[in-house]
Amino acid sequence: MDPFPSFLTGLNPLERMQRFVSKFFFVALVIFVLPASGFAETGKELFQKALQLDQDGFYEEAAQTWKKLLDSASGKRLKSTARLKLSSTYLELMEFDNAIESARAGVTEDPADFDAYFHLANAYSLTRQYPEAIAAFRKAIELRPGEGLGMVGLALCLFANKDADQAIAELRTAKELFKEKKNIPWHRDTRIMINQIQSFQKYPADFADLWLENNLKVVRKTYEKALFFIDDANL
Repeated sequence: MDPFPSFLTGLNPLERMQRFVSKFFFVALVIFVLPASGFAETGKELFQKALQLDQDGFYEEAAQTWKKLLDSASGKRLKSTARLKLSSTYLELMEFDNAIESARAGVTEDPADFDAYFHLANAYSLTRQYPEAIAAFRKAIELRPGEGLGMVGLALCLFANKDADQAIAELRTAKELFKEKKNIPWHRDTRIMINQIQSFQKYPADFADLWLENNLKVVRKTYEKALFFIDDANL
């Protein structure tokens, strides 16, 4: 029995083999390459995948997925969010230079982006670059004056920078904002922070380091939880 298909009859053996191989590779291209492009992940799918990786603690894989989303995203909001989430993931990986660079890129692209400045402030505060964090928090507050959480972050960095009086003043302003907005938990927390800072003034400068680190983390996590809640309609 002739092993080659009927469309190859009438050709010499070499031509038949060449035609057969050519046809085989064309079919393989259709089967394996074209479906792959049809199943390319959408921005929504990449976003959800990266979020899940972050949630599960697979930060290196999450960072790669955020970068992939950043490269492929067309919508401004999704692209900006991917860049900022990449910065947050770098912080989890303790790749602080990359985290700062990613946040700075957001500021450069849009100097009026409150979230980019907040991210930059978070990255600076985590690396104990408090003067830089203070400047970034101040810019964020300038862009969104009614954001009490930014004031809390600023106050904590001022305290870390040995300016307790100004830190207390910022916390008092934030406390009134939280009261107006009926944000009871943060109104209570800022009142407690004021009392704690006043108590810490009796002790050595590094006495409150752990307290400071924990509270800055709470500010960062609270902010990120609000920022990265995006429903499907906005993706």
